[in-house]
Amino acid sequence: MVNTFLVHLNYTESAKLLDHKRLPNQRREAFQILCHIQRLKAIGTYLQQPLPSDPYLWYDWIRKIIREYRKISADQDGRLVRINQQWQFISNKDPSILPETVELEIVYGYIYHPAVLMWLGYEESLKEYLTAHITISIARGVKNNMQCYETHNATRPPWTLDPSFITRHRTILLQKEIDRHETPWYQHIPDFIDPLTPKRYFWPFTPSLGPTARNQGESDPNGKYRVRIKITIKLK
Repeated sequence: MVNTFLVHLNYTESAKLLDHKRLPNQRREAFQILCHIQRLKAIGTYLQQPLPSDPYLWYDWIRKIIREYRKISADQDGRLVRINQQWQFISNKDPSILPETVELEIVYGYIYHPAVLMWLGYEESLKEYLTAHITISIARGVKNNMQCYETHNATRPPWTLDPSFITRHRTILLQKEIDRHETPWYQHIPDFIDPLTPKRYFWPFTPSLGPTARNQGESDPNGKYRVRIKITIKLK
């Protein structure tokens, strides 16, 4: 599942607290989310549809620009064709393979996932999160070929400074460890869990919430947000 665990207010300290399995995984998850955001904003720029200021409109914005992008990319026969290099924005394939390909199907999943929504507009802070997890992974002896980013005074998403958000992630990780009979890690960290904390993810900016419930942010990440877009590019 696409997610970025945060178990401490400081990104580096949070990375240090993660177990050996999840720590390196966070590099991949954060990088995937970063790629999603960069491509979405590129499409928005191309369509002259900038990211709305209200984060609770972001989900609808994603659906709208993807729908419009697919529409302008279709020829009269309804086939999706390559228009210059635009397809790269929504492709996770290396563009170098395109000239050799007769028909290429691109499956682009998780683009509507709330983990993408909550980092939209905060790419520089996400780069800090990614770099922190790369650095700690290397310190633990994990092989790495991922890029670290230099950022300065990046604006933090408000939810990363919310202690209740941190506590929820701690509770969830500890519960996963117990339920899956994993080698104890979080069980050895003092005060890692609050028994009164709900054992559900907190998803900021989820569109299913009304204005009166926005601060609650509870949602099922494996429900309607797990949308996969299939795009077939046929070369002429």
